[in-house]
Amino acid sequence: MIELLAPAGSREALIAAVEAGADAVYLSGNQFGARAYADNFDEQGLADAIRFAHLRGVHIHVTVNTMVLDDELDAVRDYLQFLERVGADAALVQDLGVAKLARECAPQLPLHASTQMTIHNLAGAQAMEALGFSRVVLSRELSLAEIRHIVEHTNVEIEVFMHGALCVCYSGQCLMSSLIGGRSGNRGRCAQPCRLPYTLVDAAGEDVLKGTAGKFLLSPKDLNTIDLLEDFVAAGVSSLKIEGRMKKPEYVATVVRTYRSVLDRVIAHSSAPLSVGGRTAKRWGVSPARPDNQHDETPRGCEHVVATPEEHDRLAQIFNRDFTTAYLVGRPGRAMMSDRKPNNRGRLAGRVVAYDKTSRRATLHLASELNTDDDLVIWVKVGGRVTSRVQDMQDAAGRPIDHAEAGTDVTLHMANAVHPHDRVFKVYDVRLMTEAKRYYTSGAPIRRIPVDAIVTAPLGAPLTIQMTDADGHTATAATAFHGEPAQKRPLTEDTIRKQVGRLGTSVFALRTLETHIDANVMFPVSEINKARQSVVEMLEQARLHDFDRTLKHENFEKEATSLLRQPPSPRGEGHEVAGGVAKVGRNLSNNFIIEGRTQVVPSTARPTSNAQSTFATPTTANAVPLPRRGRQRTRSHLLVSTDSIPQTTAVLPSSDAILFGGDSYHHAVLTPAVYEQATALVRDAGKAIAFNTPRIVRDEHLPQTLAILDAAAKLDVPVYVHNIGILRLARERGLAVCTDTSLVAANRETLAFFADEGVAAATLSPELTLEQVKALAAESPIPVECLVHGPIELMVSEYCTLGSFLGTQADGKPQGNVGKAGEAGKTAIKTGVPGCTMPCVRGKYQLRDRKGIDFPIACDQFCHMHILNSRPLSMLPHVAALRDAGVASLRIEGRAYEPEELARIVKNYRHVLSMSAEEVAEREEEIAELEGKNFTRGHYFRGVGNKD
Repeated sequence: MIELLAPAGSREALIAAVEAGADAVYLSGNQFGARAYADNFDEQGLADAIRFAHLRGVHIHVTVNTMVLDDELDAVRDYLQFLERVGADAALVQDLGVAKLARECAPQLPLHASTQMTIHNLAGAQAMEALGFSRVVLSRELSLAEIRHIVEHTNVEIEVFMHGALCVCYSGQCLMSSLIGGRSGNRGRCAQPCRLPYTLVDAAGEDVLKGTAGKFLLSPKDLNTIDLLEDFVAAGVSSLKIEGRMKKPEYVATVVRTYRSVLDRVIAHSSAPLSVGGRTAKRWGVSPARPDNQHDETPRGCEHVVATPEEHDRLAQIFNRDFTTAYLVGRPGRAMMSDRKPNNRGRLAGRVVAYDKTSRRATLHLASELNTDDDLVIWVKVGGRVTSRVQDMQDAAGRPIDHAEAGTDVTLHMANAVHPHDRVFKVYDVRLMTEAKRYYTSGAPIRRIPVDAIVTAPLGAPLTIQMTDADGHTATAATAFHGEPAQKRPLTEDTIRKQVGRLGTSVFALRTLETHIDANVMFPVSEINKARQSVVEMLEQARLHDFDRTLKHENFEKEATSLLRQPPSPRGEGHEVAGGVAKVGRNLSNNFIIEGRTQVVPSTARPTSNAQSTFATPTTANAVPLPRRGRQRTRSHLLVSTDSIPQTTAVLPSSDAILFGGDSYHHAVLTPAVYEQATALVRDAGKAIAFNTPRIVRDEHLPQTLAILDAAAKLDVPVYVHNIGILRLARERGLAVCTDTSLVAANRETLAFFADEGVAAATLSPELTLEQVKALAAESPIPVECLVHGPIELMVSEYCTLGSFLGTQADGKPQGNVGKAGEAGKTAIKTGVPGCTMPCVRGKYQLRDRKGIDFPIACDQFCHMHILNSRPLSMLPHVAALRDAGVASLRIEGRAYEPEELARIVKNYRHVLSMSAEEVAEREEEIAELEGKNFTRGHYFRGVGNKD
C-alpha cells in the first residue's frame, strides 16, 4: 500500500496525525534528530508513542539523521539498541557511520536513508539498496519522471515529500546556518538563514533588482502536491511524506486529514493495484485502522481525482507561504520563491472598502467567510502590515454578528489605520483550529478499528466473547461464572450489546454482534464486563504482535549481509546498470602523494577490515594498500582545487597535487579533453593530479560524469566523489576514490565504513574543530584530508537566483535543459536552462544580507547555484599543527580565485609548511602579515557540539 507519512514533534502532534489518518509517523527522540528545537520524545515517550501507534496499525519511524561526532558514538549505539528493543519500525539516518553501527548493534532495526543523504540519482538509490537500506527518501529537487525512473530500476522503497516547507539548498548540503550563525543544520539546529532578507548586488555593490522583487530571495514557497497524488501513485512511490515536525498539532491534523481524504479517493479510482518500491502490493492501499466503511478493497475505475475547493482552502488556511509543486513538473524559477513574505500569509479574506478614523472601524468586502476571533493581517499600501483580531463585527445594517459569509460587507473594530483596496488575509481561522483540536483533545479515539463480536451464553458453561477486528485478528475470552437459570431477568441480546459495546477509550468500535443465548440463562453483568476487558486486551496484544520483528524478520540480518555483497537487482527487461560492469583484474595506479611520500594508489584500494566492499570491486593480488594512520608520518601534501587551466598553471610551482574540475565556478563545461589537458600539464611538472566530480549529478547529467570517470580510468587518475551514487559508479570502474566533504565524515565509524568500501582517503567535515580533526587523524584507518583555505560553499541549489530574477527564468515558466560550450569549445552536453541569458557569465554577483555582508554566487555548468561564504577560510598559522597531527592532505579551495591571487595563497602555504612548529611560533607576525585580515577560522576553534 502507499503510505501517508506524517510528522510529529510532540505527543499532541502524534495523536493528531494518527487520528487524522496517517499510515505512519516520523518523529525524533531527544537526541540525534534533525529538528532539535521540536519538543520531541524522551525514551519513555518514544516507547509509549510506538505502542499507541502500533495498536492502531500505524508505523513509527524515528529520525537519527544528524551528523554524529566521535564522542557521541557510545550514546548513539545505546540509542539504536533502544529503538530496536522498543520496536521502532525504522531509523532514518544521514551519517554512514551511524548506519554501520546500526548494522552491528541493532541488526533487526530497518534503516531508511534520510533526505539529508542527498540521494538524487538512480546510482545513489541502488547504493543504499546494496547497503541493506529498506527505504530511500529522495531529494526534493527531483521531477516526477526522475522519481518514476528510480522506482522502476530499484527494489528499495522510495519515499518522497508531498507537502510542507522546502529547503532552498539540497538537504544535507547546507552549511549556511552553521558557518554564519553557529547553528548546524547537520546537527538539527538550522537557524533558517534562507528566510532572511537579501539584496542581489553586482560587482560594484549596486542593487540589480531595484524593487522589482522582494528581499526574501532564498525563501521558497511551501510544497503542495494535493493535485499530483495520482501521479505519485502511478509512479509507484511507496511513501508520501508531509514535512512539519516543528508545526503545531492543529497543522498536522488538518494537513493529514486533507491528504487522507484525497488519497483515499485516488486509491479508490486507481485502475491497478498499488505498487510498493516497484512491487505489486497484496492490498490496494487500505490503511489498517480506517473507519468501518473504508475497509473494503473496492475495485477502481480510471476517473481523474481532484481536490475540492474546500480541501484546497483548508491547506492554504492552516499555513502557507503560497504554494508550489517545486521541481516535480518543471523548473519554476522565481515562481517557486516567496520573495515578498517568508512566513505564513494565510488566506485572502477580502479587501478594505473604507476606514473611519474617528470610530476606528473598517469596512471589508469578504472573499471568504469570517468569524469572531479570527486573526487578520492587512497588507497596507503604506506602513507594511497591520494585524487585527476580529471583534465587534457588524453586518451592513449595523447588527452584531459572529459569522459572515463570502461576498458580504462587514464592519469591525481596527485600531490601526488601513486604506481602501488594502488586501486582508486571514492567518488564524478559529473554526478550523477548533475542528483540528478535537483530533488530539477528545480523550477517546476518533479513528477506531471496527470489530465483529460473537457471544455465546450457554446454561452450565462459561459465557464466551470472540472478537475479530477489521484486519483479521481474533481473540476469545470466557467468564469464570457458569450460566445459571434466571430467577428474575434472563440475559438478552440488548444487555449483551450494551456491555460488549462499552469499548470506551480502547481503539475498537463494535461493528456487528452475533449472539447465541440459551433460554432463561443468567450471567452477572460484572462477569460479562471482565470477559470484554480480557478479550480487548488479547486483541490489543494480537495487534502489537504484528510488529514483533523477532518473528517477522528472523532472517533480517542474513539478508542485510547478503545485500552488502551484491549489487542490487534492477527491475525491467533490458535494464542495464548505469555504471556498467566492473572489469576484473584492472590495476590502475597513480603516483598520488599520500603523507608526503609517493605511494602507488591501486584502483582497488584494499579494505582495511575483513568486510567485503558493498560495491564488489575485485581486489587484485598485487594491489598496494594505502598507509594506515598508525604508521610513520611525514609531511602532509598540499592539494589545490582548480577548475581551469590558467589556475592550474599558476599553482603548479608551489603545490604538491592538483584536484581538477568538478563543479566549474565559471559555468564552463569541463569535457574529458580538458581533464586530459590538465593531466598532461600537471604530470609534465612532476606533480600528482586527481579528478574532481560534480557535487550534484542528476541522472540526465550522468553521461558527463561517467565520461570523467572513464577518462580517469584511462589515465590512471584517482577521483574525488561527493555523493554515494558516484562513489558506487567509481568503485565499479576500479578507480581509487577519495570522498569529499559532501559525504560527511565526522567520526571514526564513518571512516571505518569508507575503509571497508575500499575508499582511498576521506575529506573530513569542515564542521569539526582542530582537536576533533587531530583525534580522527590519529586513528583513522585511511588517510584524511582537511580544507585549510578558500571560500567554503554554504549552499548548493537547483534554484538559481540569477537565472530566476535576471535571466529568462524570471517569467516563472517551467524550464528544461540546454547546452553551453566551455573551454573545450562547442559541445552537445546538456546543461543550463533554455533561452537563459546567463547573467552568471556576464558579471559577478553577491547576496547582501541585512548586515551588509556579501555572499558570492557561483553558477556551475549544470546551472546549480553555489553560495560561498563571505570570508575565506584561512588556517595559515595553524597549518603546521594539522601537518604534525598526521593530516595527510591539506586542501586549498581555489576555484573562486583569479590565477595570480591563488598562486600567492598557495605560495604562502608552501612557505609556512616548510617551517617547524617552533618556527611558526617565532614568526607569528610574519605569518599574520602574509595572511591578511578578511578571513575566518571556520569551525576549527568553534565547532558544532550541543553547546550551539
